[in-house]
This record gives sequence, C-alpha cells and structure tokens, in this order.
Amino acid sequence: VSAPALNAQIMAEKLANALERGWHFRRAGHSTVRRIMEAGAKGCLVVIAGKLTGQRHRTEKFKAGHIKYCGEPRNLWMDRGFAAAKLKPGVIGVTVEIMDPQAKLPDEIEIKQPSAEYIAAAASFVRPVQAPVVVEPEPALAVQATVGPEGADEEPEPLIEPGEREATTAKVKKSKVAAKRLKKVAKEVKQLGVDVDVDAEGGDGA
Repeated sequence: VSAPALNAQIMAEKLANALERGWHFRRAGHSTVRRIMEAGAKGCLVVIAGKLTGQRHRTEKFKAGHIKYCGEPRNLWMDRGFAAAKLKPGVIGVTVEIMDPQAKLPDEIEIKQPSAEYIAAAASFVRPVQAPVVVEPEPALAVQATVGPEGADEEPEPLIEPGEREATTAKVKKSKVAAKRLKKVAKEVKQLGVDVDVDAEGGDGA
C-alpha cells in the first residue's frame, strides 16, 4: 500500500491494536485522526464503541475535515474499515472512514481563466464608446405679470357704516337690559296680587 494512512482498514486495525496495548481510547482516537489528516485526506471519521470506561456501553466519535454520510459522493469517495479490540471488559468495535484526497464534491466550483483567443475575439466585437452629447438648456422666457382692470383689487365697500354698526349694537344691549328690568318689576307686582303681562319687546299690558 502506497499510503497506509489513507487506507481505512489498515488504520482501523492499528487503532484496535493500540487499544489492546492499553492506550486510552481518547488518545488513540485523536492520534489516528491527526495522522490521517496529515496524510492529505479531505476528512475522516473514527467511531469507537463498547465498554470504554465502565460496564455501560458507550460510543465516542472523532472527526475532522469534510465527511459525507449519504448519497453518491459517499459511495464514490468514502473508504470504510472496521476492526475489533478484545479487552477484559469486553469487545470494542472500531470504525474508520476516510474521504479520498482526490474527491470532487458537487459543491466545489472551479473557475477557468479565459484563453487569449477568447479575449481577442471578444475585443473585436467591442463597439467604440461615443462621447455623450451635451444639450444646452433653452433660455427661460420672461413671464409678464398680468394686471387686471383698474379698481379690480379694491376692497368692496361695507354695507353698514362703522358708526351705524356701533349704534345698532348699543340699541340691542339697551333693549335687553330694559326687558330684564320689566320682568323683575312684573314679578314684584305679581307678588302683590296684580296681573301684569310683559311682552318680549319690553311692552307691558295690564
């Protein structure tokens, strides 16, 4: 084998032998992952399952890089190996999965640089850019103010002179005061037993 660190079965057997020799499972798992990644793998997954620290079954996973769990990329580029380590508490299973360094994943995109021929052909189709045409704005036309006929802006004359308006207001106030006084007098007269009729305009009738 040209690259043992990239062979999943070989690395699984080495990890199982390390566990049988007394290595701690965490130390052995991290060491295996580091060795695989240093060899150039795109990703790796190490699974150790069994009675690791007690009588209860446990599963520990160590992974690094890019890993495919399903689909066509897994079938094409993932190498899988399995081995078993026999210890006093029981059997410990070791699974190692390695992604090939030459793997081409669907999400990897490679952008190619255009060739010289393509650049030359594209340059021949480029049209020259014309200078922008500057359009001068037209001079603004003078706007003449229109004036209406004489006397159009004059205010209309009031229908009531200021003096007459004040006199009318005073009369209304006086009539209201007189009406109130007459009503008061009528109440006093009624209390004396005399019938008196006072109208709204201030007149009275007995």
